[in-house]
Amino acid sequence: MSEQEEEHVMEIKAEEVIQKEDDPEEEEEEENEQQNENNNQQENQNKPEEEEEDGEGEGEEGGEIQIGLVKHGDDQNQPQNDERKTLDITLSNDLKINVEWFIDDGNVDILFETDSTKNLLLHWGVCRDNEQGKWSHIDKSHYPRSTTEFDAFALQTDFSNMQQGNSQRIHLNFPKENITGFNFVFKEKDSNRWYNNNNQDYHIQFN
Repeated sequence: MSEQEEEHVMEIKAEEVIQKEDDPEEEEEEENEQQNENNNQQENQNKPEEEEEDGEGEGEEGGEIQIGLVKHGDDQNQPQNDERKTLDITLSNDLKINVEWFIDDGNVDILFETDSTKNLLLHWGVCRDNEQGKWSHIDKSHYPRSTTEFDAFALQTDFSNMQQGNSQRIHLNFPKENITGFNFVFKEKDSNRWYNNNNQDYHIQFN
């Protein structure tokens, strides 16, 4: 082999040695690139999960239900809820009457209401100075419509049809003054049948 050929072989071997020395760096670069790709894939996998979590949060906020209490006191013409009282009276299977009352600004306000279509009247009177057993009239200027004097102690008022629906009602409003209670019974006029709470009458006590 000539000297030139030997020098050429030596150069080739030297280049191979250099390439072998460079291989670890290339492997390290390849590993770094692979690690970067893995990181990118991991980030891409996490993004949909984050978006789903955000979506669930918006759904909960958008679907939140707030429950609000509407108080009678929100209307200046109505008393506070804790001043208004109700009484449901079942006279028979097809005859129920709801009574609602309150005292506001020195006046007694009572509402009788029923869904029955029977021909009913309210037989009533007020009691004064905590004498529950004694009935008396209120001043005639505060009689509700369709009211007549039954005797010197009791009044009678017909239930009148409301303008909407089939309900019937009686609305009373009068000064409280020394009135401490309200006594009443019901009468079904067509059958002349009385509903008087087993002869004990019905009574509302005002505080």
